[in-house]
This record gives sequence, C-alpha cells and structure tokens, in this order.
Amino acid sequence: MTHDQFQKNLSEFIDGELLGSLRAEMVDHLDACEDCRVLFVTTQKTIELSRGQGKPKLSQAFQTELTEKVKRAYRLGNRCEG
Repeated sequence: MTHDQFQKNLSEFIDGELLGSLRAEMVDHLDACEDCRVLFVTTQKTIELSRGQGKPKLSQAFQTELTEKVKRAYRLGNRCEG
C-alpha cells in the first residue's frame, strides 16, 4: 500500500468502515510506516478534540468566581458591546 492509498482510505479506516483485505492492508501499512502512524494518530486526536472529548474542565471554584465577576461587571454597568 502506498502513502496515497493510505491517506485516501484513512477516514473510513478511523470510522471503522473498512473491512477485509483493505483494512488488513491499512493495519500492515501502519505497522511499517512511521509517517502514516503519525498521520493516523494526529487525525484521530483531531477528530476526538473536535467532538469535544478534549475540552478542558473548569473547576467549580473558577466557574463561581467567573460568574460573580460577570454579575458584578453587569451591575456596575460594564456591559459588553456586541
């Protein structure tokens, strides 16, 4: 399998849509090719992050402090424009 063939089928591979010999070829290529492993991992991580699985969690204390600051600014007339 060439790099171009791997890249062409990467999306379907990540989504689990490839079966049989094409899937096996993709796995074999991943085992043998460092560049495509990097591409695979990077693409997979990007998809995870875009789906919100990588969102940072804000502590409850920070959320409370931020809410109070916004309320205070609103009461003082420091409203956002726009």
